[in-house]
Amino acid sequence: MDRRQFLTTTAGLALSGLAAPAIAQAKTKIRVGYLHTVAVDGQIWTGIDRGSFDKQGLELEMRQFNTGLELFQALIGGSLDVLSTGAVLSNFPARGQGKVFLINDIEVATAQLWVRPDQSVKSFADLKGKRIATATGTTAHVFLDKALRANNIDPKEVELVNQTMPAAVTSFVSGAVPAVALWVPFNVTARDKVPGSVKLADASAYYPQAAIIDGWAAANSYYEPNKETLAKLLGV
Repeated sequence: MDRRQFLTTTAGLALSGLAAPAIAQAKTKIRVGYLHTVAVDGQIWTGIDRGSFDKQGLELEMRQFNTGLELFQALIGGSLDVLSTGAVLSNFPARGQGKVFLINDIEVATAQLWVRPDQSVKSFADLKGKRIATATGTTAHVFLDKALRANNIDPKEVELVNQTMPAAVTSFVSGAVPAVALWVPFNVTARDKVPGSVKLADASAYYPQAAIIDGWAAANSYYEPNKETLAKLLGV
């Protein structure tokens, strides 16, 4: 084949698409539920920023929740494939609802107890008979229970106000409650919006009794047929 024939033939192949590069393989989409707390979603956003999920051929459809309880309810209801959460990881899967496939970390000081001295709460002793807002069954609640008992207060001696974490912090800021058990980063709001507020303690004071493991769980129906995809998540 001479030069002219070669150029003509190559141009024809290119125009017909035969010489075009291979089409990129479609990514596997995963519906992911998460909590916006550094111990839970910090690794996810780091992986997204570094392109780690892209390298594994994964596309995450992210959906934020306020508590782990809401996360598992969505997982059980079928609107999520997997989730990343805190203390509740030890709850639902133990009852056969969701399967844990990855442990991320152990939380040390992310749960905190904030109080309002302007409402006569300056110490643990002052909490007796007072209202404390938190999201029950969560990391913050586990920490609060340990902290109260460690300071010789029966949890029944306080009034727990069960709310989503944003609502609990709002109650604290508005003055509806004199104390709130929360997790980072909600401490920033409690600190900045309530002048004079005090962090009475964080979970590091009661480690390891108040330690919380964080990790990932998959829906029961998703786990078995998608182990290859879950292995890619582990790779990230």
